[in-house]
Amino acid sequence: MNRLYRFLVFLIILFSLQSFVFAKEYHPFGVVTSSVSSQDESYENVDWGNAIEAVVQSSQKSDNGETILKIKSNVSDAAVYINGIFRGRTDLAIKNLTPGLYYVQLRKFGYETAIALVYVRKNVDVTYYIEMSKLYGFIRINNNMTGEKIENDDFVPSSTIEKYDIGIQTLTFRKFGYYDVQKTVTVLPYITTDINVVYKPRPFEISGFGMNHDTINPSISNTRGKIRFSYKVTAPGRAAIVIKNDDGYEVFSHVMKDFFQADQSYTFDGKDSYGKKLTDGKYTAYLVSDDAVISKKFYVDSRLTYGFASLNSSTMAIGDVPVIPTDMDFQFSWNSGIKPLFSLSSSETFTGIGLYSALDFAFGNHFEITTSVLGWPGSGNPVPFGITGAFKVYTLIPTDGQSSVILGGVVRGGGTDKKLLTLPGVDEGYGFGGGIFAGLRSPFLYLGFASDFMNDQLNKSTYYNGFVLWKNSVALQAAFTPRIRGNLGVSFSNTFWEKQASWAQVIKVDASMLIKPVTDLLQFEVGASAFRFKTGEFYLSPKASLTLVL
Repeated sequence: MNRLYRFLVFLIILFSLQSFVFAKEYHPFGVVTSSVSSQDESYENVDWGNAIEAVVQSSQKSDNGETILKIKSNVSDAAVYINGIFRGRTDLAIKNLTPGLYYVQLRKFGYETAIALVYVRKNVDVTYYIEMSKLYGFIRINNNMTGEKIENDDFVPSSTIEKYDIGIQTLTFRKFGYYDVQKTVTVLPYITTDINVVYKPRPFEISGFGMNHDTINPSISNTRGKIRFSYKVTAPGRAAIVIKNDDGYEVFSHVMKDFFQADQSYTFDGKDSYGKKLTDGKYTAYLVSDDAVISKKFYVDSRLTYGFASLNSSTMAIGDVPVIPTDMDFQFSWNSGIKPLFSLSSSETFTGIGLYSALDFAFGNHFEITTSVLGWPGSGNPVPFGITGAFKVYTLIPTDGQSSVILGGVVRGGGTDKKLLTLPGVDEGYGFGGGIFAGLRSPFLYLGFASDFMNDQLNKSTYYNGFVLWKNSVALQAAFTPRIRGNLGVSFSNTFWEKQASWAQVIKVDASMLIKPVTDLLQFEVGASAFRFKTGEFYLSPKASLTLVL
């Protein structure tokens, strides 16, 4: 009986110790507290009524037996507190936590603190997603006027009270005809802050007088036959466009009034006040207001035609002839053609037929996107194939006369079947490269220079070890008539790191004629290219193409 009594006493003591340890290890809510300071008020005084649901995104046995807790949120870089202790920022992964329930807080300025419970199981990799809500305040706008109010240039308030992120906000209020008003305000959570906006009238002023190009032909119905004048005004008022010829005689005038916005434009069609086309010569456009006169010179030239599209007809991004940039607002061109290749220095006279197609998108005097594809039936089986693309950036700098200086650069890349490398002048489309070009352009003449390189280290093999191709070219384009132009180009290419010595140096000469027999939107090109290599190999490639310009 004594033994039974002693055994029962031992069990009671053991059970008491276990209960004591259990009470120290676990929070009454089931949250592990062994690592939490009793002084952590954010944990001890938590409002569990504000707790949100933590969504389990994934839960699986960890590969190496580790216990892993991952916290993700819709807000990046939010501070993560577990049982009141900072453990990192979202997205966060914590290893080897004691299994059980944990109290998680996510905090970040501008967002309401998110409170959630998560459960960690032994040897399980679990991911919880906790949504955070943004904090907002309100601004009530009181102003001395009605009408349009614009804040930060891109937001139009729909009412006098608007919702904003908390913190310091700087707002710019703008109304046409009045000076801008700038206000800085501190936005507090769920608080409405009043601000007063007082607009002061602004005097009428004109600035920024410009035009989209300086030479027109009134006989052309598209943008090459018109000038779009642009300018800015500060308030409602009146202004006039006055056109005078080189002798100072007024040939056209138009009064503009009732302005309702700052940005203004007027399109002049090249005709005088009686509807007759202006004769060739130099003219001056005057923008006249009560307190200012601004002038710009332009030219009328009846020989000027819709811009010829000098598209690339090979895999070279800049083209056999340096591209002549357009001064159209937008020009789309599609070019397709054929160019057989003949060897004049070997027994195999006929080498293949090159079929190519190219697309070109030109945007004013700014940039151009070109892409072209090339196939060579008759030069191998299967048919060798190549594709290339280029992005060109350039600017046209007007001179005192009707000429412009062109400066630009190009980035390009392309892919070519290896068999194309056996064809002269076609080893230029695999890899990436870039270059620069410059030119002098008048309505009747273009003289240009281009220098670019292409680095191919992507297609190495025993036969083909990659190379750097450096190509320099000069070109001349002359207008014989408004519908006929001639191209002449010479290029010198030097190739480095190519195993075949015959590809080391090549001189290429291009000659062609651009013809618009019926309409400005359709263009034919006929010509030929000649290649001569340092080793003495000589090739000739006639070409013919059709270009559609829109």
